[in-house]
Amino acid sequence: MRTRLVFLALLLLTGYASAEIEKKAHVGKKGIDLYWWPKFAALKGWSQDEPASEGNGINALAPIGSNFSNAVAVIYGRACYKPRWSKKTLRAFIESDKRDFQKDSPGQKCTEASPIQNGNGVKMRSLEFFPIKKGNWERVAYLAEGEFWVVFTLSSRTKASYQASLPAFLNLLNHYKK
Repeated sequence: MRTRLVFLALLLLTGYASAEIEKKAHVGKKGIDLYWWPKFAALKGWSQDEPASEGNGINALAPIGSNFSNAVAVIYGRACYKPRWSKKTLRAFIESDKRDFQKDSPGQKCTEASPIQNGNGVKMRSLEFFPIKKGNWERVAYLAEGEFWVVFTLSSRTKASYQASLPAFLNLLNHYKK
């Protein structure tokens, strides 16, 4: 019975996602757990932390030799299914995400960063969230892709690690395409 439910869920999901959104379904304690996240190409020096990915509903990358919870810097992507969100435009989604971040992480300065071009030539809007006193150094990029709002994040506990990891983050996004 559970196998049929997983198969049915995967069958239903195939019509909703674009080519670069990974779709997974697992039978959990309370039924079927669905995971949607952007599919990443291999990134030299980084690997996917599968338990963290499934536990958080994101595609979680950490430097090789560390994991998502103990790494000084991490990269992750999430795919937000548009019909489940009240925001109808990417701009409104970004502003909502920005407000939520600043509410959840007070003391962060948010600035507009230069757009990041993906592998299809699309320029993604990008924001930086830097701590005023304490907190993480983050770069976030946004993309509308089919039925999803796709969010890419580089998060680091230190400025030095942020600066060292930024080229990998930009490389990953420069090669992200349908």
